[in-house]
Amino acid sequence: VTSNDANSVILDPVFANAGGTTSESYMPYSSSITGVNLQATVAVDYNALGRSTTPTMGALDYATWNGSAWNTTPTTNYNARIDGTYNDAGFSCRNLVLNAGKQLSITSGTLDVANNFTILSDATNGTGTFIDNGGTLSVVGTTTVNQSLQHYLSGTLKTWYLTPPVASATPTGMSIIKSYDEPTYTWSSSLTTMNAKVGYQVVPALAANNISFAGALNTGNQNISLTSRTGIANKAGFNLIGNPYPSYLDWTLVTANGANTALMRSTTMWYRTKSDAGTYNFWTVNGDGVGSPNGANSKIPPMQAFWVRANADGGTLALTNDMRSHAPVTDKLLKAPAAKNTAKTLVRLQVSNGTNTDEAVLYFSANASNGLDGYDAPKMSNENVDIPEIYTTLGDEQIVINGMNTIPLNAPIGLGFVAGNASSFSLTANEVSNLPSGLKLILKDNVTNAETDLTDGIATYQFSPVVTSSDRFSVIFRTPGAVTSVENPQDNSILVYNNAPQQLTVICNDLINLGSMVSVYNALGQKLINQKQTATSMQIAGKFIPGVYVVKVNNTTKKVIIK
Repeated sequence: VTSNDANSVILDPVFANAGGTTSESYMPYSSSITGVNLQATVAVDYNALGRSTTPTMGALDYATWNGSAWNTTPTTNYNARIDGTYNDAGFSCRNLVLNAGKQLSITSGTLDVANNFTILSDATNGTGTFIDNGGTLSVVGTTTVNQSLQHYLSGTLKTWYLTPPVASATPTGMSIIKSYDEPTYTWSSSLTTMNAKVGYQVVPALAANNISFAGALNTGNQNISLTSRTGIANKAGFNLIGNPYPSYLDWTLVTANGANTALMRSTTMWYRTKSDAGTYNFWTVNGDGVGSPNGANSKIPPMQAFWVRANADGGTLALTNDMRSHAPVTDKLLKAPAAKNTAKTLVRLQVSNGTNTDEAVLYFSANASNGLDGYDAPKMSNENVDIPEIYTTLGDEQIVINGMNTIPLNAPIGLGFVAGNASSFSLTANEVSNLPSGLKLILKDNVTNAETDLTDGIATYQFSPVVTSSDRFSVIFRTPGAVTSVENPQDNSILVYNNAPQQLTVICNDLINLGSMVSVYNALGQKLINQKQTATSMQIAGKFIPGVYVVKVNNTTKKVIIK
């Protein structure tokens, strides 16, 4: 009675193997039922698992691996799903689905997929990862790898750094695909095809936030040719490449490979990211696995493009199956965070303008030297005036991760600062790990001579820009008894500088002083000028002959010498 049973159909079920001797032989598949959407009719199977888009018509749609056992043994006539970590021998199935964020390793035999293999991805769990570690993969139909670009989405299109896990692909849903050419330091645009091992800058089309790549998965040795112009101008030697595997790539294993002499100039790799606010940031990780900012990870996610810097004569970057890995449980997304590094003596300095931050790292390792070497990570500037920047310097290089062999005790280490367009900043040590007992971490402002003890990781130095220079600050690892006390003015709410010939500049760090009168006195106590503080940084009108002056704002007085 069709009026009471609208979802019923009358048709030949077309058994999978009529006349066979197993129950699977008599499973009818929706692919044989033209025009009937069984998935919409019965959305989940007996185990409450969502049915595939071509579901089997029966109690169970999938043979499902839950991380410890199958709910039923998969066969060539049965769909299979990996919903936990599988690290075992190969098996046979009809269609195979690897759920988002799950891990599949074939250690022996063959994983035989009679139809299609699909690797899923979502905004919470990231992409499922596959490793043929001792076993082999055989797929008769199509292998498809999905990449969700929805995490961090806030209603606007984002730029992503991406590479395919297959030899080549022409993904749909892309509005921009660009690659970078190091010899000419230019971007090639209007691309439609993406090739393995090449890094691309991509922007998905509106609402197309899930990208799919189809083809045979990359495996085995993957060699990447790197080029380099001479010098350091225009980012000479920087190549945008990609992780070619459908798994994570461990950067520490890449740099430990003695064959990778092309990286002797720098063992660093960079993720270039674009935040929800639309600003670019660089995540930096060196060959010791030390990263900046805090959380940058040495394990490169599948389909992640990244920057490397080649030797002056270029060379080949050799990638092998042994460098692959799965992600930790909490580390699955593109540009995913990593745990804090606690194995080495490490100091992470962070500057903030109240909205954006930047970091510089100093750490100590037996692998590094105190001079410029492959463990020193060059700074890739954000090139954005909204973001302040800090760095140390070695020779002509600006360094974001400064790897040293020994701690230079009581010796200043230069810390450069670029203000951008802001006028008020804070600087703190947001990580201090394994500092030897009794050693103090001192930040010195080379303009004001103010010293701040940052050892506890809590203290913050507030300041305003005067000049942009490579030596605005110094970091000092001070031993007990090197000085009797730390110079640290009690009141930094007002700072006064002689930063130009016969000129005085007053910096107001405490907004409560804005609008106050600034008075300047000579050494005899005579008031020379009275001027209202109308901005956080203000130059006093007039010129001052060499001598000693006192500047007063409310109850704060500062002495300054003009030479």
